[in-house]
Amino acid sequence: MNRRAWLAVAAVAVIAVSACTPSETVSPSASEGASSSASPGASPNGSPGTAGGPTTVRVQLPGPIDGQFAGYVAAQQLGYFSDDNLVVTFVPGDAANLSTSYFSPGVSGPEFTVAPAVPVLAAREHGSDLVNIAQVFQKSGTVVLTWKKDGITDICGLKGKRVGLWSSGGGAVPNLHPLDDLEVTSSLAACPLTSTDYHGVEILRDVTGFLDHSLDATQAATYDQVAQVLEATNPTTSQQYTTDDLTLLSPTDRHATLQDGIYASAAWLAGSGHRDVAVAFIRASIRGWLYCRDHLEDCVQFTTKAGTNLGESHTRWMINEVNGLIWPSPGGVGQLDPVLWQQTITVATAGGALTKAPSLNAYDDSLVPDATAILQGKDLTATDYQKGTVVVAPGGK
Repeated sequence: MNRRAWLAVAAVAVIAVSACTPSETVSPSASEGASSSASPGASPNGSPGTAGGPTTVRVQLPGPIDGQFAGYVAAQQLGYFSDDNLVVTFVPGDAANLSTSYFSPGVSGPEFTVAPAVPVLAAREHGSDLVNIAQVFQKSGTVVLTWKKDGITDICGLKGKRVGLWSSGGGAVPNLHPLDDLEVTSSLAACPLTSTDYHGVEILRDVTGFLDHSLDATQAATYDQVAQVLEATNPTTSQQYTTDDLTLLSPTDRHATLQDGIYASAAWLAGSGHRDVAVAFIRASIRGWLYCRDHLEDCVQFTTKAGTNLGESHTRWMINEVNGLIWPSPGGVGQLDPVLWQQTITVATAGGALTKAPSLNAYDDSLVPDATAILQGKDLTATDYQKGTVVVAPGGK
């Protein structure tokens, strides 16, 4: 069974909002642990929080609770959401088969949606009013895996090869160009290679076909499928595969698109007090990602405690790689880079996912500065950040 398949029977995962004591109690750049002495609606950093009693919000995730979302889990486990008077429920999804409603929550919610930019923008052409209010991932995690022994050194070397491409599973936006393989197919088209120059094979988000060599190459995320290969045993050596066995081909810089960002419905944002709630959610989430940047092991334990379906070493790999997609954040963590936004639009339009550029109100970059104003003094850019080295155990255990 695909590691994500259990989501078909998953409904809503609720993680209790309670602070726990991490193995390290020092935050990225001051005391960022949970505070039991904070007054209602005020964070230990002086955040005003939201007015009145606690506000309950839901966060729609594009996958199960795992290391991809460790910063949000940490914000909950450390009490950062409660510091800002929020009670947060995570709503897991299935990345291979997100429904149209995922991108059209409307005023009834879920209040926040974590998603890549392209399917959101495509859904906006079909009535969605989701707005990007914070851009967490600063880089794309998409790669194409090949075997080093095959000598393929760039994506244009896939001519004549069998290439695994992620299925959109019917897609969040039916009848449009498949969205999940856009970065790869756009990069191939730029070589130029048409779909008749290579054999694209629709796959789920696993590496089965790559490991059994029915595929020459496969689409992957650095934080998941790469680890899946490294956790497997090489039948020739009876040892785990290593990075020396692989070549990771990234989509050309011109074809990378923005991935995990935080979105909210424009109709919901227009409601009384809802902008303040959004600012509070962004602030607490950023605090969580700051913590995971500097306290990897704590966040591995938080995510494991939250009920991830994956092993501890796989979770460690995921969080380490996700940190590398967030940091450095040249404009400040959560801030949308307008150049990358425009590049995403260009790639999506050329690839057929969009018919036109979105309206200017498809993003609102005013919330992140309000959210981080009180965090000044923290390192919000991590200019010199370099991800660590993680070794996965057999099967990701």
